[in-house]
Amino acid sequence: MKKITLFALLHISILTFSQNRVNEQLPIISQLNGILNNSTGWLKNESGQWISSKNKIPNDLGEDQKILGNYEKYSIGEDNFISFERRDITIDGETYVLILKKYRDGYYRYESIEKGWMPTNSCKFYVLNKNEISKIKNIKHNENNYLQLDFIYHGDIKYIDLKTLTNVMISKEINKVRKNYDNFLEYKLGINIKCFDDKKLVQFYFYDYMKSIGNENDDKYYETSIDNFSAFIKID
Repeated sequence: MKKITLFALLHISILTFSQNRVNEQLPIISQLNGILNNSTGWLKNESGQWISSKNKIPNDLGEDQKILGNYEKYSIGEDNFISFERRDITIDGETYVLILKKYRDGYYRYESIEKGWMPTNSCKFYVLNKNEISKIKNIKHNENNYLQLDFIYHGDIKYIDLKTLTNVMISKEINKVRKNYDNFLEYKLGINIKCFDDKKLVQFYFYDYMKSIGNENDDKYYETSIDNFSAFIKID
């Protein structure tokens, strides 16, 4: 009888402890709502000449542009992207917009002597209220627009294999950021954007904006068709 009672108590104890192990609810990310994966990056160099590259704003390398433009650390340019993606994300019952910027990245295995270049990929994310996206949709046409979008969370998932990057993995990374998030530098998502109705083109540049630094200059941007950009975020 004592053995039965002891077994019952142990069984109840195990059940009690196991019931306390409850996983946190991860953010729920929707399927793709918009994507941009093709654009031309332009940079006005120190000589006043415009240089360009596909999906990349190149470094200004002067006479060495052709030789070094795609070499090791210069291969990723001042900025580049593989894709900009827009999805919905639900956090604690509230639905927001998730912007993903997947881009080519890399690092030196021996950083101090810049040897052993390791090409890889990374992914930035921004969680925004839906009304912030309307600032892009409702830009003034045929003039420069300098936007600063407030976001709820942002982060950078470094050195990953994009082929195995799933929504669940992104959710876990966002959940990590949420725990101790403090935007102490007061970053915003900066966007310089201009829509040319006659040429049917959009020039744009996304960057991390800080009030103390101000807007990025207009000497660098990506250019694509209005239709192509609107497949990512529709411009009215």
